[in-house]
Amino acid sequence: MTAITNGTAGGELLVRGGRLVDGHGERALDVRLVDGRVAEVGAGLAARGEVLDATGMLVLPGLID
Repeated sequence: MTAITNGTAGGELLVRGGRLVDGHGERALDVRLVDGRVAEVGAGLAARGEVLDATGMLVLPGLID
């Protein structure tokens, strides 16, 4: 299991290829973190910094702190 608590210091991290689980169910979406906080959620987000391949993993933004 990989836990990301602060993203990259002062930068951006794109979590790509995982299954996002939230209050709306489970969907294939990317999650962009900026300075350790969720900044954007969507399909096919463009990489502007570090990219984490989450293929085959569940992504639970904000559900586990």
